[in-house]
Amino acid sequence: MIRDYTDAEARAALPLKWGRAPEGVIPAWVAEMDYAPAPAISAAVNAAVGRGMLGYPPFDHPMVTGLEEAFASQRRLLDDAAHELRTPLTVLQGHLEVLDPTDPDDVRTTRTLLLDEIDRMTRLVHDLLLLAKAERPDFVRLERTDVEALTLGALERARGLADRSWVLDAVARTHVDVDPQRLTQALLQLADNAVRHTRPGAEVGIGSRVHDGHVELWVRDTGAGVPSALRGTIFERFTQGDGEQAGFGLGLSIVAAIMEAHEGRVVLDPPGATSGATFRLVIATGGLW
Repeated sequence: MIRDYTDAEARAALPLKWGRAPEGVIPAWVAEMDYAPAPAISAAVNAAVGRGMLGYPPFDHPMVTGLEEAFASQRRLLDDAAHELRTPLTVLQGHLEVLDPTDPDDVRTTRTLLLDEIDRMTRLVHDLLLLAKAERPDFVRLERTDVEALTLGALERARGLADRSWVLDAVARTHVDVDPQRLTQALLQLADNAVRHTRPGAEVGIGSRVHDGHVELWVRDTGAGVPSALRGTIFERFTQGDGEQAGFGLGLSIVAAIMEAHEGRVVLDPPGATSGATFRLVIATGGLW
């Protein structure tokens, strides 16, 4: 049960209207955008709104709506995490229960398997934390960025992912306000996705261009392409294609979160005459040099 807040306590929510770091009943999370004690924040803001303190009709304040959407997103994220962690935890428990500690071969085999599962869980937790941080206002730090240097840098880093024929498709010789580290992260995530769906030696292209008032950066592979049944949900969390290598299906949702933070988008090109898939990062040019 969420208790009713006094007028004095509810007034602590007032700084939210101007985005200042509040004190008292509104925890430091609102300023830090880290962990959210949802009932405390919602109750305090609703109390202030309900008394007309924020200048909006009761329960019609945009801050309340924003908080409710953020809490719902966090709950979905936690539900997804719990669901996906259940399988590797079951694997760990099952193998430990039947382990014969007197058999060196069994111990060695089980140790290798469990370490692999722990590594998978670690990557899952890291990816989920990244998705959670994507809603923080400081997730991206914009700076004037040379798109050509960004493209070439991503290509050089991608060469270390796997034995593929890495190709530079094109480069845009311009500058744009972006977070170069986050965009490089998105491109490498797309490159890793291309590696998962191609064979050794297959061609994978990376490029950039200015097109229709936007900067586009892309990763193109020559694999089997994306099945039509998945094209509508490919950027949702935990969406996986048939035959995908070990992974939780979070990579493309991370890319989508990075692009949303840039007020841009990631798109999958329509099927073409050749096989493979091309994913594009599309960003409004906003003041190119």
